[in-house]
Amino acid sequence: MTTNMITTTTCLSGLLAAVAEHLAVFADVPMPVLVNTYAGWCNEEPVTFQLDCETTLSELSRSMLAWADTLTGVTASVYRYERADGDRMHLYVYGQLTDGTKVAVYGAADYLAAVGLESGTRRSLDLAELKAWAADRAVAA
Repeated sequence: MTTNMITTTTCLSGLLAAVAEHLAVFADVPMPVLVNTYAGWCNEEPVTFQLDCETTLSELSRSMLAWADTLTGVTASVYRYERADGDRMHLYVYGQLTDGTKVAVYGAADYLAAVGLESGTRRSLDLAELKAWAADRAVAA
């Protein structure tokens, strides 16, 4: 086994252990449907957690806030994109696990005009805005 393979295996093992520990300690966060560790192997790219994409903006905002509460150095963004069946948006929360592992958590919902974003664009998102969306039943439809 080469040194590079040993390093990669060690990094991946540590990364998977950090993810498993986080999900065990914070068992109340919405469980991801997909965890992509490829980009996070021993570099500066975040491990990506994809949440359920069949949800409303208010439900997704609550999920993003639940994750934000378990991370340090939290930032967020929203991205609007076009699909044949209507515009959608991704909400993202970025931060770090307790061991410093960088993560990006995201999910999708149907786009709502209340978000105020042009198709194909992304903007930073204040957590206060996520809290407003999470509490607003009007954006739930």
